[in-house]
Amino acid sequence: MNFNIYKCQAQNRQYISIETDESIERFLEQNTRKKSDLEIHLQKDDPKGYNDYLAELYDPNKHLEIFYETISYDGTLKEDISVFNHKIAHLNFYNVSFMDAKLDAVYFSNLYLVKEMYVNGTSKGNVDLSKFINLEAVSILRWNEKIKLVNNNSNLKSLIVWYYNPKSKSLIDFLGELKNIEYLELNLTNIESLDGIEKLQNLKTIKINYGRNLKSVKALNSNKKLELIYLNNCKKMEDFDSLDKREGLKIQNLELPG
Repeated sequence: MNFNIYKCQAQNRQYISIETDESIERFLEQNTRKKSDLEIHLQKDDPKGYNDYLAELYDPNKHLEIFYETISYDGTLKEDISVFNHKIAHLNFYNVSFMDAKLDAVYFSNLYLVKEMYVNGTSKGNVDLSKFINLEAVSILRWNEKIKLVNNNSNLKSLIVWYYNPKSKSLIDFLGELKNIEYLELNLTNIESLDGIEKLQNLKTIKINYGRNLKSVKALNSNKKLELIYLNNCKKMEDFDSLDKREGLKIQNLELPG
């Protein structure tokens, strides 16, 4: 497969993507297919061209912008992407997206200035937070044990994780050095307790959506800065009433059908 740097546009967003020519061609082909009646209905109020996907090889002599919102590494897990570093070393990005990528590969220096990071479940490696000095938020779109956040920095404040299903059924082995987290969101998790949460003494908001096996939340009483506890479809809780009802703490416990 042949990898290249592409300048892409979708939904009025311009971004840089490092991925295969074949992948780009598949996206471009989608523009020519006939849309279903449902798609036409859902997109009827969108601006003209909003749903078109555009891509062309990145050319620094033609594409003179030096700031893009996003850079995406797609399918680069087994590739040496360092060969592209010098071509985009002058560009700045707000966030980085790793899709099936090697997290601890050699990247160009400006990449470490991003503020937000998105990682999917087929990516692997350590995210060295001491290098990503401006990083404020990480979203792991499908957790796996080969994704590690190491060498904590003081700027990382937000962590969102989907499908966190560890063998320990708790947070003990996950939060590690992430002591400065203020916002934690877990979606579709198998944890049974929140043991380990006491490490996050700066935690202000915790949201758990569809923690179907969650039984114990009393560990949250150790997080004295909490302002919001939001629990959605956590139907097996046994000690919900043990949560401190202190002033300034808002607790929402929703149980929806299904």
